[in-house]
Amino acid sequence: MALQHSLPLGSYLLKPVQRILKYHLLLQNMVKHSDKESDGYCDVKNALSVMTGIAYHINDMKRKHEHAVRVQEIQSLLYGWEGQDLTTYGELVAEGAFRMYRAKALRHLFLFDKMLLIAKKKEEGILSYKTHIMCSNLMLIESIQGEPLCFHVIPFDNPRYQYTFQARNVEQKREWCLQLKRVILENYNAVIPSHARQLVMELGQSKQEDSALEKSTTKRQLSAPEYLEKRKQERRKSELNL
Repeated sequence: MALQHSLPLGSYLLKPVQRILKYHLLLQNMVKHSDKESDGYCDVKNALSVMTGIAYHINDMKRKHEHAVRVQEIQSLLYGWEGQDLTTYGELVAEGAFRMYRAKALRHLFLFDKMLLIAKKKEEGILSYKTHIMCSNLMLIESIQGEPLCFHVIPFDNPRYQYTFQARNVEQKREWCLQLKRVILENYNAVIPSHARQLVMELGQSKQEDSALEKSTTKRQLSAPEYLEKRKQERRKSELNL
C-alpha cells in the first residue's frame, strides 16, 4: 500500500543519520536526570556507551578521510620526490612552516607516522622536495640554550646532517616536539615500558619551562641558534689564522 509521500525513503532516513553525532549528548542528559534506581537506568547507560563509541568512530573516520585527501594533494604538488607513494608512510600527523638555520626560505614539514618530509614551497603552491628522515632513524633535540623556539632533528645514521628549525611561537614548538617524540617512540624497535614512554613524552612540558619560554620569546627571535653562530665565527677566525 503506497503512503503517497512525495520524497523517497532515503530522504527521510537522512536526517536521523545526520543527527547521529548528537545522540550521545541527548543520552548524557537523560543519564544525568534519571534515577539510578529506576528500571531503565542501566539500559540508558548502555545506550550512552554504545552511541559515544559510534560518535568517536565516525569522527575518527572523517578525520582519516580528510587526512587522506590532504596527502593526495601534497603528493600532487611535490616535485623531486622519488620515494614510494606518500600513503605508504602512514597517516599525516602534522604539517607546518618553519624557519631553518642557513636557509633563506621557509621549510614546510610534513610529519607522517613513519617519516618526516622536508620541502620548500615555490610559486603556485608547488613543493620542492629537500630531504626526508624515517621516524625509525630520527633523533630530536628540543632544548637549545638561549633559543627557546628552536629544535634540532638529526638522522641517526648521519648525525652531520643536523637540521635546526625555528617555530613561530611556543605552542607550535611544543606541539611539534610532542608529535615528533610520539612517532619516534612508536617506531623504536625495542619495547619501551609505559612509564618510561610517559616520562619521555612529558619532557619539556613543565610549567616552569613554559614560563621561561614565554619570557624569552617576548624579548627576541633569532634566525639561527646563538651557539651555531659562535661556532661559525670561531671557524672563520681559525681559517684566517691558517
